[in-house]
Amino acid sequence: MCHDPTFIGRSDDMKEPTARATVAYGRLPPATCSLERSDDRPNVGKILEAAIVVIARFGYHGTSIRDIAKAAEISPGTIYNHFESKHELLVAIISRGRASLLEATEQALFETPKHPAAQFRAIVGDHVRRHATYPLESLIGNSELWSLDRTSRRLVVSLRDGQQRMFERVVSDGISQGSFPIDGPIEAANHRAVSASCFGPRRIQGAGSRLGSTRPQGASR
Repeated sequence: MCHDPTFIGRSDDMKEPTARATVAYGRLPPATCSLERSDDRPNVGKILEAAIVVIARFGYHGTSIRDIAKAAEISPGTIYNHFESKHELLVAIISRGRASLLEATEQALFETPKHPAAQFRAIVGDHVRRHATYPLESLIGNSELWSLDRTSRRLVVSLRDGQQRMFERVVSDGISQGSFPIDGPIEAANHRAVSASCFGPRRIQGAGSRLGSTRPQGASR
């Protein structure tokens, strides 16, 4: 079961929490971790949940390995026993989260009668419930995508696109089969808009783009 590091204290320079010079930033919402796997080594779940809580609060670039270690109540060295870098830890959080969403959509389609309206209710409902249940994971997955290197970012986007294609296929089937009656292009666009709203901008437009916008100047890696 995942660790629940709900209290985060930070030093004045936001890099190294200390017992004597700690700024208390309050209690954070509990992060119910969905990313732990049965084959993970001990402490991985604790590290992941601590990282989720701290990064969601302070951002990837405002968080250090020491901050995560303090929240998890372990040493920084223990984190490095499982993750080579802070970036690798972020990759694990976002890629596992996206893979989990993809698998949940596949499972919802498998368990639902082969009728587009029923399938659409199932996959949208499951998508919304998962984001509501794991809000901090969702926040990081949506806000820290640009913090990934290009290779990792493309992997995550491919997972997102795979899930979105499932949504689009259900909508297209519903329109073609008459399950989603339409009188013209506006109604068709409305049905597709519900699907698209679950994912935001669909493609990364190039190496210098942040989901359609330019990379902030001075952003650290």
